[in-house]
Amino acid sequence: MATSTLPARPADAPPPAKGRKFQLYLTIDGFPYGVRPVLSDPYVARRAFELTKPDGTRYDIAQTHHGACCDCPDFIYRREGLDPLGCKHVRALVACGLIEREDRGDPRPSPPSRPPIRARTPF
Repeated sequence: MATSTLPARPADAPPPAKGRKFQLYLTIDGFPYGVRPVLSDPYVARRAFELTKPDGTRYDIAQTHHGACCDCPDFIYRREGLDPLGCKHVRALVACGLIEREDRGDPRPSPPSRPPIRARTPF
């Protein structure tokens, strides 16, 4: 039977982050955005985030089964279905590793190519 123990915490180390709140900020083209994860239905999106600018403008970015999408005007009018890299919000979240870049094809694997099975008929 194998056992393992965790190393002791140094005496001068801060206590664990129990009960503390953290905020993640992301700077895109010189503008700070607050980043907040959003709970989403796994059938709709694998991951979702809300980016908020200091003026209160909010954008929702989701990693769906068909690729990343954003509700900013640049993505909706210029990039959706045309640019696989997405808008600056999508590119920033991909660069940070918060979402993954995927092709916008069908996420299901193609069926194997084999001849159809024919039912046997009695003679």
